[in-house]
Amino acid sequence: MREKLKEFRSSPRSIIAAFSAAVLFFCTVFTRLILKTDDGHFLGILHRNGFTVTSWLHERYTTVSGRIVGEWLMINFLRLPLIFWKLFIAALIIYIMYFLCRLSDFFGEKTDIRQRYIFACSVPLAVFLPCLNPSVFWFAGSFTFLVPFAALLITVTPLTFEVFGKRVNHIAYVAAAIASVVAASQEQSCAAVLALQVILLIFSAYQRRLRFRQFIPLLPSAVSAAALVLSPGLRGRGAMEAASGFERFSKMNIFEKLLCGFSNYFAFSFFLSLITAAVFLVLLGAS
Repeated sequence: MREKLKEFRSSPRSIIAAFSAAVLFFCTVFTRLILKTDDGHFLGILHRNGFTVTSWLHERYTTVSGRIVGEWLMINFLRLPLIFWKLFIAALIIYIMYFLCRLSDFFGEKTDIRQRYIFACSVPLAVFLPCLNPSVFWFAGSFTFLVPFAALLITVTPLTFEVFGKRVNHIAYVAAAIASVVAASQEQSCAAVLALQVILLIFSAYQRRLRFRQFIPLLPSAVSAAALVLSPGLRGRGAMEAASGFERFSKMNIFEKLLCGFSNYFAFSFFLSLITAAVFLVLLGAS
C-alpha cells in the first residue's frame, strides 16, 4: 500500500489530483449566488407565480435570447440545491486543466512532465482567481462563459487527440456530440467550436486520417448554431443593442454578430487563459 501511494505521489497524476482537490474545495466553500447580478433576477423569475421552464424558454427565445440550451441548463440548476452547481463548475474547471495537461504532452516532450502538468493546471487558476467577480464563479455568468467554453474543449478533444496521433475511444465522440450542442448555443463559443472543428477536420484530411466518426460532433453543433442564429431572440437582442447606442449592431451580418463578443471572452479571461497556455506550451516545446 505504501509503495502504491509513493508511486502515485511521484506520478504526474498526483499533480492533477492535488489541483482538482483545491478547485473542488474552493468551489464548494467560496462560490455563491450573487443576488445583485442576474442571479437575483433569474431567482425572482423562478419564484414567479405560474412559472414554467417551457414557457419561460419560449419567451426568451422569441424576444431577447437564442441561448436556449444554456438557459435551460441554468434555470434547472437554479432549481436544485446550490451544491450541484458548485460541483458542476468544479468538474468543468478540472476538465480544462486536464485538457491543458494532455495538450502539453504533445508540445513539451523535452521538459519534465510534472513541471508541465503543474504549469498547465496553474494557468486557468492564475487567470480565473484574480479576476474581479469572475464569471467562472458567478452562477448566471458561468452558464454564459464557463459552461460553453468547457463544452467547446470537450467537443474538440477527441478530434484534437486523433490529429496528434492518439487513439480515441468512440464513446468520446458521443460525449463530444452532446457537448457540441451546448458549445454552439452561445454566440462566441458557437463561432469558435465550428471554426475549430473545420480546422481540425482539414488537418485530419491532410494527414489522411479522416474518418466518418470525426464528423459526428459537427452535425449537432451545426443544428444548434442554426437554432441560435435564426432565433427571433437574437434579432430582438440586436434591436436592444441598437437602441442602447450600439448603432452598428443592427447592420452587422451574421458572422460579425457571432464574432463581435470576443472581447467579452477576453474580459472574462477564458480565451486569454487558452492563448496564454498555448503560448507557454509552444515555448516549452521549443526549449
